[in-house]
Amino acid sequence: MNIKRILIALLIIVILIGAAGFYFIKTSHYEVLVLGSDTTEKRPGIGGIDMAFMVVIGGDNILKMKAIYPGGMTHPTKKAPQYLINQGASSKLYLHDSFWDEDLNEDAKIANEIIKANTKFDPDYIVVFTPLSIDAFLNAAGTYNGTSCLELLREDQNGRGISREGAVKNIMDSLMQAAFSPRIFNLMASFMSSYYTGNIYIFEV
Repeated sequence: MNIKRILIALLIIVILIGAAGFYFIKTSHYEVLVLGSDTTEKRPGIGGIDMAFMVVIGGDNILKMKAIYPGGMTHPTKKAPQYLINQGASSKLYLHDSFWDEDLNEDAKIANEIIKANTKFDPDYIVVFTPLSIDAFLNAAGTYNGTSCLELLREDQNGRGISREGAVKNIMDSLMQAAFSPRIFNLMASFMSSYYTGNIYIFEV
């Protein structure tokens, strides 16, 4: 996936996170782990973690944004859920499966520990976006056609032969255009609505 596109997408997300500024304790420096979950991967928790980004913020300024591929990062001590081990998976607990259990606060703690063990970052907050929240953003951007973001990605890749990067670019372009237009207020309202309906999760860790 193109890094520039990822950073632009992160900028949009950070703008939206800013709408929930009341939630964050004002500090001179804090780090936010932004995760994207796939809720179609059924489990007691939120779903499989398919995207991960770190956003480092100082005061009201974005200091650093970095995309983190979640595939290779594992917990230093905890094992994978027994169900996965029984299915022949590795005994290592990957970031992808960090939100496996119903106790989401514990899941967030596990994700935090994985990030700390595998990177130089030490998150203060974790924000998890579900596909429904992305769908709501697309609706707020005025480009939603009744198809979920996951279906749009699959249609572009499987039906039109577009690369994964190109499929993500199509979605990001819609959000970019909205973020730099009066529709930014729609996106902020969408963020708040998604948060209160449980499609965006915010954890202090």
